[in-house]
Amino acid sequence: MSLHELKIKKLSLAYFFLLPGLSYGILTSRMPSLKGQIEALDSDIGFLLLSFGLSGVLSLSMASFIIRIFSATSILKLAVFLFIAGDCALGLCQNMLQAVICMITIGFAFGIIDVCINILGIRLESTYQVSCMGFLHGAYAIGGLGGALLGSLCAAFNLNLFINYTAIFFIYSIFTFTAFSHLITKTKEQTETKNKDKNKARIWASLPLFIICLGLLNGISYAIEGSMAEWGSILLHEEKGASQSLSALLYAAMCLSLTMTRLVIDRIRSKVSDYKILLTAACIVAVTTLAGLHATNPYLCLLLFCLMGIGAAPVSPILFSKAGAQKTLNAESATSIVAAISYSGLLFFPPFIGFMAQMYTLQIALHIVIIFALIIGAGSFLIRHVDIKNGIVRKY
Repeated sequence: MSLHELKIKKLSLAYFFLLPGLSYGILTSRMPSLKGQIEALDSDIGFLLLSFGLSGVLSLSMASFIIRIFSATSILKLAVFLFIAGDCALGLCQNMLQAVICMITIGFAFGIIDVCINILGIRLESTYQVSCMGFLHGAYAIGGLGGALLGSLCAAFNLNLFINYTAIFFIYSIFTFTAFSHLITKTKEQTETKNKDKNKARIWASLPLFIICLGLLNGISYAIEGSMAEWGSILLHEEKGASQSLSALLYAAMCLSLTMTRLVIDRIRSKVSDYKILLTAACIVAVTTLAGLHATNPYLCLLLFCLMGIGAAPVSPILFSKAGAQKTLNAESATSIVAAISYSGLLFFPPFIGFMAQMYTLQIALHIVIIFALIIGAGSFLIRHVDIKNGIVRKY
């Protein structure tokens, strides 16, 4: 296939990485508005995030089986429309029950989309023998940036969440069907899936510790991004004295650094070992988070959390790429396992921070992000001597 075809397929797939980022950017930037709209406490917000995570884990547990029957592309189409419907409905919620139902719907669709787009990204890397997960995850960050900026703009003009969601998804839907038509559909690896599934019991019995650790580390990465994204705007508004429009910019600032870093991370990986990248990233997250939590000026706090995104950016693309490159499991199974374990980060930690904030203060609760960063730094030693690229084990 030509280079032009590769670019078209990369951009088409990146379009669907953009969607969850777009939604997540709006949600996190407008969290203070949602909290006021449904008259929720910090613990209620924690429960909302818990319901989102639980439904995501449920969909992830089903994703691999469903995708083997209907294909990742077909399931992605259904999940995208369910996701958009749930988001728009969330903007109309007036009480906690309605919000929980919407968050369950969004979480279920989010989990399916997460697995599908990462599987398609791994197939793209395998088919064209290129590294593109950084670029694709960069598209997610671009979506988050756009959603957060729109959320901040709507907050400044006092517009409600429903207008926020419907406006952006109306624009997004214009190119959706065109993007679907250019997604990669089948690879040699996919045709071998049934043969591998015959040995499923043996595979699970010998499931590599490497895959499990990738999932745990990625879950911690999700927890870092999710904790700061979902609670950072509330921290700025309620404890740092920032306005709603300024606090809504926090996730946009994070996404800006996430985007810039992820768009260049594929090139950096070709020259620097993944171990060094992850260790450096962990140090950046720990230092900037500690400084940001203790900064008294909301603008300085915003800047430090923006810099934190540089450290958080490379973790997830590297871990998913390594999961897809190993040959013990097929891409569908490996991605589903890593994603399912990863969702423990979204499932437990952002809600846990809500409960901790209720007991102590939000600023104290968010210190757990520093501990997460140290764990990722320690976890980077897992791949210090072994790097997996296109199924080849390379020793450093």
